[in-house]
Amino acid sequence: MAVVVTVVETRKPAVIRYRLRIVLAAIGAFVGYSVTACLGGYYRNSSTGSFAFLSGVLATLCLIMHWKASTGTLYNLQSSTPLTVLSIVGAVFAVIGAVGLVTFIAVAAYLGQTLHPRNDGYYLTSIWCFMTLKWGVAMLLYSRQYRRMFFDETRPENEYLINNK
Repeated sequence: MAVVVTVVETRKPAVIRYRLRIVLAAIGAFVGYSVTACLGGYYRNSSTGSFAFLSGVLATLCLIMHWKASTGTLYNLQSSTPLTVLSIVGAVFAVIGAVGLVTFIAVAAYLGQTLHPRNDGYYLTSIWCFMTLKWGVAMLLYSRQYRRMFFDETRPENEYLINNK
């Protein structure tokens, strides 16, 4: 009986993918902070503003991570611990976003609310819970990808980094 071993090759993303990831994360951060100011400040919808701010923070962390990966400065971390922490943070906030999404949709349906943004518009809050879920999952997946790409000890191109720890 023969054992088949498959090797999963993780290739570095092309430059255009890095640029696209950076642009999308920058747009996500800008929109998150803008919605925080608009809905949290002007319309006094604090729950929507809070989740929009959280989504903006997660998008900013993704932006920084993509920027460091595109410039090659992830090698300066000297270990994969920060990327592991980002994976855990992404997973935690993905769960928070998922729980908030289900909760706010259920509460809005129970109260018979519309999509009006004033005071406590729970449907809009559920949209920003989804955005928090999305950025949490993106942070989890990309930090795992970058950790494998830059710190995997079995990859020959990482031999210099591993031998000079």
